[in-house]
Amino acid sequence: MNIGTPICESLTSYVTRLSEAHCVTLRALFERKIKYEAVANKDGDNRGMVGPNSRLGTWQVNGNGVVAEKWARALEAITQRPDLQALTFLPLREGLSKRDMCRRQRAWCAFCIEAQARSNEIIYEQLIWTHKCVDVCAVHKVRLSTLCPTCGRGSRVLSGRISSGRCVSCNELLGISIADSARIGTEPSEYEIFVAEQIGTLIGADANLEFAFANQRAKKSICKFVERHFAGSVRGFTKYFGFSNGVDAQLTNSRRHRFVGLKMLLKVAFVSGVTVMDLLTTDDALSEFAPALQRRPTNQGRQHSDKTAVLSALTAAEKEIPPPSLAEVATRLGLRRTRVLRLHSPQTCDLINRRYWNSEHGKETRKWRRKRMRSSADIKTALEAALNSEFPLSVAQVANSLGYRNDSSPKRYLPELCRALNEKRPKSYLKRRKTVETELNQSLQSDPPDEPLAVARRLGYGSTHRLRIKYSQPFKRIRDRYEAYKKAQFLSEMRAQLDAALSQMPPPTLKDTTRKLGVSDGWLRQHFPNERRAIAVRSLRHREEQTALSRANDRDRLSTIVRELHANGTFPSMNAVLDVFMASALKRTEVWATIKEAREALCST
Repeated sequence: MNIGTPICESLTSYVTRLSEAHCVTLRALFERKIKYEAVANKDGDNRGMVGPNSRLGTWQVNGNGVVAEKWARALEAITQRPDLQALTFLPLREGLSKRDMCRRQRAWCAFCIEAQARSNEIIYEQLIWTHKCVDVCAVHKVRLSTLCPTCGRGSRVLSGRISSGRCVSCNELLGISIADSARIGTEPSEYEIFVAEQIGTLIGADANLEFAFANQRAKKSICKFVERHFAGSVRGFTKYFGFSNGVDAQLTNSRRHRFVGLKMLLKVAFVSGVTVMDLLTTDDALSEFAPALQRRPTNQGRQHSDKTAVLSALTAAEKEIPPPSLAEVATRLGLRRTRVLRLHSPQTCDLINRRYWNSEHGKETRKWRRKRMRSSADIKTALEAALNSEFPLSVAQVANSLGYRNDSSPKRYLPELCRALNEKRPKSYLKRRKTVETELNQSLQSDPPDEPLAVARRLGYGSTHRLRIKYSQPFKRIRDRYEAYKKAQFLSEMRAQLDAALSQMPPPTLKDTTRKLGVSDGWLRQHFPNERRAIAVRSLRHREEQTALSRANDRDRLSTIVRELHANGTFPSMNAVLDVFMASALKRTEVWATIKEAREALCST
């Protein structure tokens, strides 16, 4: 619908309406007709024919690649319509890359769908909604929706159960009234509306521009613009328009990029005031656009940074009364720093500094400088007092008592006293080592043995790694002692459970015992061979006793049946007896012998 206009229908919408008109699902239409028609058109080549239920490439049906071409040709052969390629971006194939075309998620204008439903028009989805650069409806100037207003779910561009204008999940209409415009989102920007209008223009005019896109007019036009205004600097062009550095390759590397990306064309068209159509169809579309380039201001002090001017200024300041500071001389020359002055004559700069600090103004300025918090004598007194005490404080503690936040000032002014104080104080790591060794020795004497991780956590460690590295020998003994204790405890528990199994009635089998204990037969044979043998023998004897008892019961039952049949006037044949009781514990020969003995006993009586 509306071919040759900005609101042209998309191919996915057309094939969806086609399946609805024939009362079949889109999946059935594809499997029974479209796929076979595509194979017939290409002599059995099925490459690029993506089904509606596929998750790989269904969004490319509306694009300008192989998938769109296969779908369009198959539908043209089925419907006998030669203009279905206009429902895709295939007419733009020679001018724009397929990477800039279709979005993977389904998008729509809720106002357009609602207007079509209210006016009883055919509900269809526009081709412009499938373009990845378009986020705004060019008709209503609102953002496109990607989530169902009823269930809040999204969907793919094409699926086997899709219906035009309705949600795939809940089958509700995707449109909303203009009164609910607050649900759409924020207002679109001017650039987003411009993009939607430009893409709509390309869709509406692409039927007659297939030949115009044969040449790289946009690339040549931009290259001429760069040569004219940026002296051939592609980096300057990208910085002016706000592109990233990777965009440079679209203009410099002709092998990798045949055409300029659509995002670059849209940004250039928006800034320059031309249309994308002009960039794609005109050889020099940017000839009338002159960018307002900002020139970098020149350094006014550069004319005074030459050696002659600097030396003259320094010589005059050396004899000036009252003496100026070196910063004042640099300011007179238009320089922001005094480093340039020292590069030309460091001795003269030192002389100017000495004259300034010895002058009245320099002395007055020195008074306003920050005074020291404590004098060296105060720091020395505090350090000597700490050094003479029985339990001396650390240098940091002495500095804190004097009002300093750290020990940098005492170490700066009196390093020897600080070093002597550190040597007199007991080493913290020695004290820590003694504490750790004491705790490890106590753990070696504990009963029951302590777990290594519990010992490490008592010492303040999060794991046993530090103990394993720095105290390897005592830690190894603690670990071996604890492992031996846990093993003995486990074996004791196993022995108690095996003793319980030996006194259990009826006796359990060896397989049931190992399953209950959670161990294997080999482990039981290795650690408890006598108990394992006793369990197996006890279970075997019990099974033999039960078998003998069952056989005796079956013989008695057979004899009783023979007597009952004889009393009822029925001959006690083997088949007659077995019809009453099968005697599963006896073999067939034993059954016959028992019946025979019972009959002989009846004859003797």
